[in-house]
Amino acid sequence: MKTLSCMLLLLTSIFAHAEDAAKGAFTQGDWTRLWTHFHPNAVEYPEPTITLKGEISSDMVLSNRQIYLLEGRVYVTNNATLTIEPGTIIRGDKLTKGTLIITQGAKIMAEGTETNPIVFTSNQIAGNRMPGDWGGIIVLGKAPISRIGGKAVFEGNFEQRHTIFGGNDKEDNSGILRYVRIEYPGEKITKTKELNGLSLAGVGSKTTLEYVQVSYSNDDAFEMYGGNLDASHLLSFKCGDDDFDFTMGFQGTLSYICAIRHPFISDFSGSRSVEINTYSKPETYSPDMPLTNVNIHHATFVTIEKSKMNQSAIREAVYLGDNATVNISKSIISDFNYGICLESKKGQEAILNKESAFHDNLVANALHLAVFEEEIEKGGKWMERVEYHNTVVQLSPETLFQDINNKKHYNLTTVQRETLEGSRFSNR
Repeated sequence: MKTLSCMLLLLTSIFAHAEDAAKGAFTQGDWTRLWTHFHPNAVEYPEPTITLKGEISSDMVLSNRQIYLLEGRVYVTNNATLTIEPGTIIRGDKLTKGTLIITQGAKIMAEGTETNPIVFTSNQIAGNRMPGDWGGIIVLGKAPISRIGGKAVFEGNFEQRHTIFGGNDKEDNSGILRYVRIEYPGEKITKTKELNGLSLAGVGSKTTLEYVQVSYSNDDAFEMYGGNLDASHLLSFKCGDDDFDFTMGFQGTLSYICAIRHPFISDFSGSRSVEINTYSKPETYSPDMPLTNVNIHHATFVTIEKSKMNQSAIREAVYLGDNATVNISKSIISDFNYGICLESKKGQEAILNKESAFHDNLVANALHLAVFEEEIEKGGKWMERVEYHNTVVQLSPETLFQDINNKKHYNLTTVQRETLEGSRFSNR
């Protein structure tokens, strides 16, 4: 337990030579304490007592005195509200790939507490859980998306009438997700398509999303398909694809977020901590809609275990695609081969023209700061220019892993050994 706290707190503001501003997701303390879990495969969850399946078309309360099984596609419809009490456990059925879908107009009110979080997890026994055991959670709202026609149908083997999202209501309210854990989601639908841990499609600004952990998702941890949403205190742990994925004209701010990656847990095409696009196919984009614009501050993106010879299945920490903008500040990127990838000339120009920004950040132990950096500015590295106020360093393990409370330093090898032997960072 102590090892994790030391590392998380350190990856915030302990770089003594970077005194200009505190950086990272944990500048206000370790907000992951008590409600998170970093070894969910060891937890002995009780057996389900009630099965949820089909449609929930009227208001329902899930009690923490029961254990629930999600069987197949479970749709909350007809503007109903699904309320989940603190401490409730909902287990996704592996055989039918249990999935919870909150349709347009419906709400999920999942308000756990720091000491009594709500848990969505696999129905497999301890030791047998794997990424993709069940589907995940999908929330569909009425906020704008950048598709032609303003609406879309969520892809996958779902009932189309229940999976429409998008609209004109920027302030749409799909409910609350607070102090929630989501473990082992990400059903594989096709060879190249999986579900995410938490999918937010056309979700509006009156929705509350904070203190949510997604662990061992087979695909992305969090993906936003358009919508207008601010969120905070989100944690992605050892997920298969991207930690935070934004597309379809998403507009919003994420603060105090963290992605903890392993170098060999990755999608076959390579994964990232942050991926930002406006569309997957240009012909689907409506030019009347805004481009994806993401603001991220106080984030920590870290690969926690060094691979031999710097081999890693993970790509760059941050990817900015064509026709999208981003502002990343007061954040830490540690131990990725590449810090940031600017896919196109437009992405590069957006940085230099300050339509996009990457400033007041710390990049530690990156083999390369950026892809295409020579094309952005001949003869120099834009990330290290004075006006961007970034700090770029190579740090020894003794400097990187230290306890800021007592100034004791920890050797990285010791951290890894304690990790593998059962600390909060232990393997699945």
